Amino acid sequence: MVKSLALLAPFNWFLMAYVNYPVFVSMQVNHAESYNNILVPAIFQPWAHLICKHIKQGDNVLDAGCGTGVITRQAIEQVGSNGSVTGIDLNQNMLDIAKSRSSSDIEWFQADVTELPFDDNQFDVVTCQQVLQFVPDKQKALDELYRVLRPNGRLTLAVWKSAEHSPGWKALQDSLSEIINEPYPLPPFSFDQPNKIEALATTAGFKNIALSTVTKQTHFKQTSDFVFGIVEGSQNMLGKLSELAGDIDGIRVINQKMEIKLSTYIDDKGLTFDQPNNVLHAIK
Repeated sequence: MVKSLALLAPFNWFLMAYVNYPVFVSMQVNHAESYNNILVPAIFQPWAHLICKHIKQGDNVLDAGCGTGVITRQAIEQVGSNGSVTGIDLNQNMLDIAKSRSSSDIEWFQADVTELPFDDNQFDVVTCQQVLQFVPDKQKALDELYRVLRPNGRLTLAVWKSAEHSPGWKALQDSLSEIINEPYPLPPFSFDQPNKIEALATTAGFKNIALSTVTKQTHFKQTSDFVFGIVEGSQNMLGKLSELAGDIDGIRVINQKMEIKLSTYIDDKGLTFDQPNNVLHAIK
């Protein structure tokens, strides 16, 4: 049952942990489109400037786990004509959308963050937004990010705090738990371990490590955008959810539960709630 519920998450690395690779890479384009059109503006776009804070003109930048390119596009605006930006992701459909909406100057690769197809000391900056928690071998991922950075290169990495720290995600977690009658911690929020994150970076060789908790707001025009954005932004999630909930109305049940739980966060502008992140900056 937990493996089925895992498909409720809209995140590439999380999907890889629960489905076979050929199934994963065959995700329908419309799922990636919904992910980009609904989830990216609300959940990922608000962090773009912070994640790209240390990017300067002339930098060569790698966006590791780029998805549909929200950080990658911000980076290309900052590096100028003398810099370069490269995005990597496991999901080719995500990369296709990223490429179609981005500058032709950006290079895109389908690749695993634990096996980067780049030379040592190639990049001035590496960004990594909401990826590490989904990687089975986290140390290998940090080792690879360290390897491809040049001496004195900069890493910025973000990992969500647990769902308990965010009203919207806690409401979703609690609603799902109520439906299946057992606790269901959401895996995308499973790596709220600042000490462990710092230890991984230290072991990889990073120095001047600064780890902080930063909170920004997530906004949807309505609660149903949040619920259906997750449904449409994930592979085959509708069928899995209706199977668990008993029928197709299960999605509506979750939406109704969330509207009750989030009533104090809903106004005439829509649904708005805090989303805290563990944000790490470090130097090679």
